[in-house]
Amino acid sequence: ALAGDGPLSQAMLNPRGKAQKLPDVFCNLDFIVIFVLFGFVSSQGTSFFGYLSNVPTAFSGLNPDVYGALAFNGNTWSRIAYGVAMDALYAWSGPKAAIGGVLFIHLSYCFFFGVYFVAGFASASFNAFLLYISQVVGFAAYGGSNPIVSAHVKAVFAENRIGLVMGMFYTIIAFMNLFFSNVFGPANSTGDPSLYVPGDFRRPWTLAVLCAFGS
Repeated sequence: ALAGDGPLSQAMLNPRGKAQKLPDVFCNLDFIVIFVLFGFVSSQGTSFFGYLSNVPTAFSGLNPDVYGALAFNGNTWSRIAYGVAMDALYAWSGPKAAIGGVLFIHLSYCFFFGVYFVAGFASASFNAFLLYISQVVGFAAYGGSNPIVSAHVKAVFAENRIGLVMGMFYTIIAFMNLFFSNVFGPANSTGDPSLYVPGDFRRPWTLAVLCAFGS
C-alpha cells in the first residue's frame, strides 16, 4: 500500500519517501531538537509568566505597566508576524526555512536569558532599556516558536505523525513548566511577596541560561 500512488499511501510517507514508524518518530535528531529546544528552553518562558509581575519590583527603572505590556504584545503579535514570515520563507526556500527559524528562536532565547542571567547578579539599577529589549525579543521568540515548530514538524515528519508529535510537544512543555516552576522558582529574600531583589531570580535565570546555551 505504501508503494501506491493514492492519497492514503502518500499521506503515510514522510518527506524522504520512507514509511515512518513510531520508533522513527521518537528516535531521531529532529524529535530531540523539539524536546530540548521547545521543551526545556521554551518551558523557561512559560515559567517566566508565573513571576512576571514580580520582576519590576526588583529593578528600580522598570515600569510595571510597560513591562507587562511588552511581554503580552511580544507573545501575542509574534505568532502572527513569525507565521507570515515563515510562510514566505518556506515558499522561497522550502524546509530549510524551518531550520533557519529554529536557529533564530534559539539565538533569541540565548539573548533573552543571557541578559536576565546577568541582571540577576546586578543591582536594582540594572539598565532598564536592556531589560525591555530582551523582554520583547524573548517573548516574541516564545510566541513565534509556535508557527516555527509547526513548520519544522511538517517538514520532517510524516503527515500521519504530525498530530502525535505536536501533542507530545505541548505535553512536554506542560510537564516541564510544572517541574521547573516548583523546583526552580524565584526566592523572596525580603519576606514581602510584593517586593523582590535581583538576586531572588538567580535560580530560575541560571537554569534558563543553562538550558538555552546548553542546548
